[in-house]
Amino acid sequence: MVVEEDYFPRGKQKFNKYLVQSEKVEGEEKVEDLNKEKKFVNIFSEKDTNVKLQKKKKIKGVKTQVSSVLFVKSVPTLSYSDLKQGMVLSGVVSEVAEFEVRISLPGHLVASLPITNISSAYTDALRKAAEAAEDDGDDDVVPLSSLFTVGQFLVVAVVSCEKGKHYKVIVSVDPNHVMAGRIPGEGDLCVASILSKEDHGYIMDVGNKTVRGFIPNKAAAKHWIKDLREGMSILCVVVKKEKGAIILKCDPGKVFNTARQEPNLHNTLPGTTFNGKVLSHLENGLKVGFGKDLVGYLHQNLLPSPVEDLKSIPLGSEIKVRLVYVVPTINTVILSARSVYPFKQPFQEIKTGTFISDAEILVVTSSYLLVQLSESCIGYVSARQARSTPEDKTNLKEKYKIGEKVKARVLGLDYYSEVAVCTLQKALLSGLSKIDNLTIGQKVRGTIKGFVDGGLEVKVGATLVGFIPTLFLSDVRLQHPEKKFFIGDKIDCRVLRVNPKKNRLHLTSKPILVKEEFSIVSTYEQAVVGTITEGVITKITQHGLLISLFGDLMGFAPKHMISEEVIQHLEKLFFLGQAVKCQIVGSDEEKNRITLSLKIGSMKPLGKKQKERGKSLALGSIYTAKVTGITEKGLDCEVEKDELCITCCIPTQHLTDNTGLAAALLNHYKVDDSVEAVCFQHDVVPVLTLKQSIIRAVQEGCLPDEFSKIEVGSLLPAVLQSIKPFGIFLRLPVWSYWKPILVPNRHIANFYMERPADVLEIGQTLIVKITEKVDDGMRLAGSTNFMDMPIKSSETVDVMKGILQDLALLRSKSEKLSSIRIGDLLTATVKEITDMGAILDVSGHVSLAPQSNLGDSQLKPGDRVPAMVLFVDYQAGVLEVSCDPGIITKAAVCVNIPEVGSNVKGKIILTRTELNLRIVSVTSPAKFAGCLVYTPTVIHLNDLAGEDTELVVDKLTNINIQVSGDEIIGLNDRQHRLQGKKRRDRHNSLDDSGKSKRMRTESESSVSQLLASVQTSAPELLNSAPEQKSPAKHVDNKSEILPDFVPPNPVSPKVAKKRKATNVEKDTTLESSAEPNTESSSKPSVELETGTPEKKRNRRGKKKKKSESKSKKTEDTGSEEPTLKDPVKEKEKVVLADPGWDFSLTSVTLPAWGQVSIWGDEEAEAEESEADTSKKHVGKKEAKELRRKEEIAAEREEKKVLDGENLPPSSSQEFEKLVLSSPDSSLVWIQYMAFYLQTCQYDQARAVATRAIQRINFREEGEILNVYLAWLNLENTFGNPESLQKVLKSALERNDEYKVYSQMADIFSKSGKQLEAENIFKILAKKFSKVKEVWVRFGLFYYKNTRVEDGRFVFTRSLQNLEARDATDISAKFAQIEFRYGDPETGKTMYEKLVTSHPKRVDLWTSYADQLTRIGDTSAARALYARISTLGLQAKKMKSLFGRWLEFEKVHGTEEQQGEVRRSALQYLNAKNTGDTMDI
Repeated sequence: MVVEEDYFPRGKQKFNKYLVQSEKVEGEEKVEDLNKEKKFVNIFSEKDTNVKLQKKKKIKGVKTQVSSVLFVKSVPTLSYSDLKQGMVLSGVVSEVAEFEVRISLPGHLVASLPITNISSAYTDALRKAAEAAEDDGDDDVVPLSSLFTVGQFLVVAVVSCEKGKHYKVIVSVDPNHVMAGRIPGEGDLCVASILSKEDHGYIMDVGNKTVRGFIPNKAAAKHWIKDLREGMSILCVVVKKEKGAIILKCDPGKVFNTARQEPNLHNTLPGTTFNGKVLSHLENGLKVGFGKDLVGYLHQNLLPSPVEDLKSIPLGSEIKVRLVYVVPTINTVILSARSVYPFKQPFQEIKTGTFISDAEILVVTSSYLLVQLSESCIGYVSARQARSTPEDKTNLKEKYKIGEKVKARVLGLDYYSEVAVCTLQKALLSGLSKIDNLTIGQKVRGTIKGFVDGGLEVKVGATLVGFIPTLFLSDVRLQHPEKKFFIGDKIDCRVLRVNPKKNRLHLTSKPILVKEEFSIVSTYEQAVVGTITEGVITKITQHGLLISLFGDLMGFAPKHMISEEVIQHLEKLFFLGQAVKCQIVGSDEEKNRITLSLKIGSMKPLGKKQKERGKSLALGSIYTAKVTGITEKGLDCEVEKDELCITCCIPTQHLTDNTGLAAALLNHYKVDDSVEAVCFQHDVVPVLTLKQSIIRAVQEGCLPDEFSKIEVGSLLPAVLQSIKPFGIFLRLPVWSYWKPILVPNRHIANFYMERPADVLEIGQTLIVKITEKVDDGMRLAGSTNFMDMPIKSSETVDVMKGILQDLALLRSKSEKLSSIRIGDLLTATVKEITDMGAILDVSGHVSLAPQSNLGDSQLKPGDRVPAMVLFVDYQAGVLEVSCDPGIITKAAVCVNIPEVGSNVKGKIILTRTELNLRIVSVTSPAKFAGCLVYTPTVIHLNDLAGEDTELVVDKLTNINIQVSGDEIIGLNDRQHRLQGKKRRDRHNSLDDSGKSKRMRTESESSVSQLLASVQTSAPELLNSAPEQKSPAKHVDNKSEILPDFVPPNPVSPKVAKKRKATNVEKDTTLESSAEPNTESSSKPSVELETGTPEKKRNRRGKKKKKSESKSKKTEDTGSEEPTLKDPVKEKEKVVLADPGWDFSLTSVTLPAWGQVSIWGDEEAEAEESEADTSKKHVGKKEAKELRRKEEIAAEREEKKVLDGENLPPSSSQEFEKLVLSSPDSSLVWIQYMAFYLQTCQYDQARAVATRAIQRINFREEGEILNVYLAWLNLENTFGNPESLQKVLKSALERNDEYKVYSQMADIFSKSGKQLEAENIFKILAKKFSKVKEVWVRFGLFYYKNTRVEDGRFVFTRSLQNLEARDATDISAKFAQIEFRYGDPETGKTMYEKLVTSHPKRVDLWTSYADQLTRIGDTSAARALYARISTLGLQAKKMKSLFGRWLEFEKVHGTEEQQGEVRRSALQYLNAKNTGDTMDI
């Protein structure tokens, strides 16, 4: 260790410089200049440095030397206090965990390398993997076990070193920390991380922003890790240095043998080798010279063998050393003579915690011992661990002798020095000292240390601390475990689970688990089917018991495997923490599932004894029960009968029919309360019920008492017992029939329910209609769809009565709020005004007045105002009141009550959907103004969706009074209108003529119509390119009736319009085509999803053409065109049965993929009309040319009709000729497929499709796609899922996946296969997450199927996946969808955010105004236009905006409002001070 100091004298006193005795070289004596005072200094020694100087004689012939270096007697040992942030040193991997790597450092130190300190690229990969969705598949993050191996040599940088109870050192191998911006030279070592994999090699980060490294593929192949991945940090050597880049190699042979002759200590990394020369022997090592006048120190522990004799190494001998670290500031160099590659595994049979009874002492020094643990392993014992106690100061050389045998225990493994760190202390030698020594199931004895959160801490052995969870303390439940377990007491335990990596030890002190002998099951290898073991119940569910076994294993005992007896309420038989004997009946390690059974051998059925006791209560009888306890599951009760006190229970959901009030009712019951309840079920304890629907049915005697009396079609109250993926099971109050009734998912509600568990609750009351009865097995099936039942007003009124009855019960049981009723007029004091409303004090109770119930009142804190109570939240103790003077005044003077059957109109002042409660304040007739009417938000107990959200506070509604008196009950228009009605069958309906028609119309799927449509459009389709772009319109399910076929000869727009109007009135059933005199225009046809000329002509019928053909003029005059001779009439046509193939889903000529409309017919036409209005005017010359081309096309079509060119083929031979003449036309092949479908020859149609795919030129991608879509439609209609999947797979291989998936989603959606359509949309969203159209169509799919929340979630996901620049457009689209299919208020909120963020986007403003106008909110639209007028945009943009505003006022406003538009425009012009004028 060298420090050179200059002498700076201060004052008169003169200090001598430090002079150091030079070291003796073999054969020479040290010579010093004795003219000045000399002093020896050892900065590593704690001894006094003021040593008397010795004088030595001058030796003749030897030059006197005066050294300026400090003399070092021993090599310093690295300690934790020497580690500083940024210090770079070498280390060796000792352990690789999941999220960190343990590193052995010099001096027997240990550090941690976290997973986030590998490299910047690796950390970014971790972050992306953490943020990725679960369904995105496996991530590409390489685990630490693939990056590091035990014994691997590393170069690390210290990030932090914190001192607590123990030192905690964090290191990093990130080049940014290790290299710290240094640029290595040729031949230098460097740490580099992989940034990316290129064609010829790897781009490397060397910790410098201006320089990048590169490893060629040939060099990378020589690394010991063959598969180099992005983010990996490796040790390299620089072979070539260029401007801005350095060429690296990672060959271990070169990396670990890199030698430097003249190193620069500031740029040399640890691990670099030098050729050194031994200069002198020190107490614990060698002094080595290397390079040019550089000196380093080699510790004895870092020699090839730590027991090697230092004297055996002669001075002046050559030695190969490796840099370990450089002490900062004083540049002391520490070296090592050990080899680092190949990586070593010095500890074979030795592990942490190993006890050695006969370790031989090899080396004894004043600071440590070296002992022989085995033939290949040496142990290191520090002075502290060699002494019996910390206070012991015995000299180690006096206490221990070389060759002595001692007992030792391994505390840790030091891979850097290749020694095992041991202890000789007796306290650590006896008993348990390491967690690795423990095995699961082992019995241990510990000392209670104290209680902590969740359990008890127990000291095991000298250093181990175990934890006993509360559930594993005792065999019985302990309310106060601190009264049984005292600190310092001895306790017998058994190891429950042990995790050495996390140093966690869990124990159990349950006597059953500790004292009894049984098979321990802690791994899947031990979980053999049939094994009987012990477990502890950790969770009780409605489906069974979750049982904790030993280790980390958990098993589940299903309800049917718990007992031979049927047990519904498991919590009444078992408790958490109960030890149970169980048998393994199933084990699946891949699914991480173990199935257990409590039905073991000859054991008595669990719960049988308790059940027999409860059967003394008769099912269906009403008893008086006394409440004995209240739990979160319900009420514990007792019923006295025949001098017996029978324990019963009333589950929470059995307290009421209204699930929203069940929890509040439970909290208001008290011990010793009495209730009148019906015995509903015999379980471990009898189950009582307070449900009014069941009590009312029992009292009326309308319940069947046995299975044989249950009739199909009867309606019965039932209780939801369980929810399965395929449906729900209900328990009927049929006392001699205990089997549940099944209600399939499709019959649960009047809407599709994907996850019934999200809507329904176990114990909920439902009315079930018996739809199926199977005497064999006594099974029932039913429906809870209230639309399948006759709805009676009395049932709706009973729902409201039940709610009011529960509220009255809550009021009677409330201590503070029992005197306050809904409708009471009280005086309130304003406490605070917020954005949501006002907080008031009403008679000492906290009250809330929402903004909607403040009316015109301008309240201030401290004001005293009248208030009307609207609702009392008995659970929270809060009132909801109204301070609206209009409501309060009318209520105060109201004396008349409307009679039953009368109709009133009122304003909604309160809505509580969770309670199915709505309160209306009557406004008319005037004599009833101020009366409060209660009306439910549902019309039936089974009405799970409730009413539309449009009936919100402040909306007016009409009410029909059903009950009059103190509490007035009424029904609104919708509820009153639905009374006694049943819904129409969704699958069949009647047309105007009384004929039955399917949901998919006959005309829609007619083969003859397809041929007629194809006949007309064939010429143009055959001549058009496959990729021509024309807007395609999807056929909406809501408008499936298609327009009639338009003849090929041009028709005037007026006549076309008349025909369209006539066709709407006509029935669109299939007409026979065999009549020779039938007009071709009267034949209905299928409108394919294409942009055919006829369709385009209908769309653009608004524009009149100045030049028309002669046939047009003839039709304009009203006369009929002369009948042409048609060769088709000479052939007798055969009308075949409709095969039911939905040709509208084939999308035969749909080339414009980017322009597919996501809306239905109405929306698409609206979009097109908007697009037409935005088109620029066509010049006169262009218009004239267009008219000329149209006339030529019309004449050509007429000629083809006259020549009979458009006659459809009528036999397979004719089709064969047609496909030979036009082999690349998908239209011809699809006609051929349709021909076979007429006779239901599906296999032949498939064969034609196969031939078409093979025959059409591979370059005609559009034509191949058309055939595939027709084929997919065929398989969807007539095939099975396997055949459809096979065709879909082939289509995906031959076509653009996006196009195929898009059309497949439409096919599924329009054919009513919503689940399959949803899966396709999910695939689209995953594969094409950057395409806006995908997210819009996916969201629209959900919205159209009334799954609004799912649609909104799709919108959220779209924002996460799309580029930031697309966020505005996608938000605007979803705002439109909200207006059309969701909540208009949500749409308004979305538009407000958009126009606020992008005020200059005119399209957003106009779209917002159009949506408001469409929903009829003219006042909001007018206010929006007024806002637009103040934007101050460019005159060109403002002109169009003012024009739209004026058009709006012409339709919806008055002359005065139109004048306001003009005034606003003038104000804008004056403000702009421009001469431009706008025609407003």
